[in-house]
Amino acid sequence: MDTIGARPLSAEELRLLDAYWRAANYVSVGQIYLLDNPLLREPLVPEHVKPRLLGHWGTTPGLNFVYAHMNRAIRNWDLDTIYVIGPGHGGPAAVANAYLEGTYTEVYPDITKDEAGLHELFRHWVADRRGDRLKGGDELFTGEVWTGVRAQEMGLVDGLGTPRSVLTERFPDADLVPVEARKPLLARLGIGAPAAASADLVLGMVQAADIRATWARYGL
Repeated sequence: MDTIGARPLSAEELRLLDAYWRAANYVSVGQIYLLDNPLLREPLVPEHVKPRLLGHWGTTPGLNFVYAHMNRAIRNWDLDTIYVIGPGHGGPAAVANAYLEGTYTEVYPDITKDEAGLHELFRHWVADRRGDRLKGGDELFTGEVWTGVRAQEMGLVDGLGTPRSVLTERFPDADLVPVEARKPLLARLGIGAPAAASADLVLGMVQAADIRATWARYGL
């Protein structure tokens, strides 16, 4: 059997691999971010973006890159190989590749390989995970954010509660010990209240900057 490094890839092989990789990345990011306008045929507006992002972009390009090259190796050398992806934030990558190769449409015939099917795929990423528990119909996909009792009524969450109530239900025999919030550094050093208040202000500014940076990573 020839080794994988017997010859470099041709320009056409590289072009096809790159095109497939970019397509898989696009289908992946659409599942995470897009609620509508799947092919970006019109300028993007907030109503096109999901109110709650699903999946994690950071893991996706690498998973798609490995999938593209492993698929090439399996086909070229008839390898008995399986590519195992964990059920975490990389889910959009697995679905994207299954959609591009046609497997996803075999299981979900309504998710066709055209613009309408791509639109349904991006919505399906929400609906498939809640299944029959969803009760809101198309009202779920208006771009609004549903929380609290209304989210429960629409089947987006299974129940409401506090950390203590959930832990008590799951671990009835556990002895829950409340833990106080950690005091600011200056307060722990015994410096007076005005200094502690200043420390709280600085800490609040750092937390606000961190939150802003998190949203910026999502492109918002």
